[in-house]
Amino acid sequence: MENILNYASQTSSFALTLVIVLSVLIFFHELGHFLFARIFGVGVEKFSLGFGPRILGKTIGRTDYRVSLFPLGGYVKLVGEDPDDEVPPEDEPYSFANKSVYQKMMVVAAGPAFNVVLAWILFIFISFMTGIPTQLPKIIGVGEDSPAKQSGLLSGDLVVAVNNEVVDTWQDMASLISDSSGKTVKLTVKRQDELIDFKITPRAYKDKNVFGESVDRYMIGISSVKISLTNETLNEMLDANISDEIIQSAAVLSDKKFITAKKFNDDLKAAIGEEAFELHKDFIWKHLYIDKLEHDVKQLNPIQAIIEGTNHTGRMVQLTLLGLWKFITGALGADTIGGPIAIAQMADQSAKAGWLNLIFFIAIISINLALVNLLPIPVLDGGHLMFFGFEAISKRPVNLRAREIAQQIGIVFLVTVMIAVTYNDIIRSFFS
Repeated sequence: MENILNYASQTSSFALTLVIVLSVLIFFHELGHFLFARIFGVGVEKFSLGFGPRILGKTIGRTDYRVSLFPLGGYVKLVGEDPDDEVPPEDEPYSFANKSVYQKMMVVAAGPAFNVVLAWILFIFISFMTGIPTQLPKIIGVGEDSPAKQSGLLSGDLVVAVNNEVVDTWQDMASLISDSSGKTVKLTVKRQDELIDFKITPRAYKDKNVFGESVDRYMIGISSVKISLTNETLNEMLDANISDEIIQSAAVLSDKKFITAKKFNDDLKAAIGEEAFELHKDFIWKHLYIDKLEHDVKQLNPIQAIIEGTNHTGRMVQLTLLGLWKFITGALGADTIGGPIAIAQMADQSAKAGWLNLIFFIAIISINLALVNLLPIPVLDGGHLMFFGFEAISKRPVNLRAREIAQQIGIVFLVTVMIAVTYNDIIRSFFS
């Protein structure tokens, strides 16, 4: 019975978080359509918070502002929105169909645009509340057989410039080194009270980008962390009754210093075997010696937060467009996309991590919703914009029958995609 109650509680939390996320995203999207419809004099019959039967509301002018039964976003019903709508003669001036093609395009585009605006506002808020994490370009770990080791860099060196360009943060330093494309760079470091110049040629290391693709990244083999498996670690393993054979195998790593968690895990797995690694890795990590450079936080004033929020919105739009392009061209497989179950899972995880994490997640999904909605697929906003674009060029509306057929194809396509992503979600959730 307790297990059933726990499952019911988790499911309720899961569902509530999904409702909150979808409600915010869809409501803000529809708010964009509503406001621009009002700006251009289009009559709005209904502006609903939620879907389904009307629970309560108030009619002001011609608009019924209502709260509906199912709290998943909302919708806007415009006068003359559907070409088949019968519009009374007195409402003709307010009909969406009778507005100029450019006004109609603005009303349609306002929905996705407001999703981007929502993300922008949320990123500004997060930037103001949390500031920017920063880290000094101070070297803690130097990789064995790395360009840095060969050039004489030491743990404790503070990098002050790359190619005579002053750097204040680890990220600035790493970006300049990575952008060198393998060409020799000059690092100016502060060692105690002395400034020393080093000529170093970065080496291409295999890495993964945000899409999971293998890429070459130019680095010199330094890090802000140093991981050591010490004698104390081995003693803790002994006290935990881990077998002598495994401890002796792990001991070969005790003289090494690792600068990445991946390298340590790979070497530990090779030393003690995959089965023992999976069994004991959490315990071993809990007792490792880790020397790391602490992060600092740069607090932002409102102007700085607006600038940072704007930059972050631009980066996320660019990244999302790149992801869509990779998916369309086949560079990313269909198994990489997620549907409503994946969104619900990530929303629930974000909520459990804290309300700022949930806000960040909503901002990310809002940008995704905006850009996907702009794809030229009939029934999406992008499909409507495509039809209006044809109308603007040809000076006449798209044939109604052709539009209906295109929309039917669009519906079939979207249903197929929804089935596919839901299948992916189920496979990942229950069989991975």
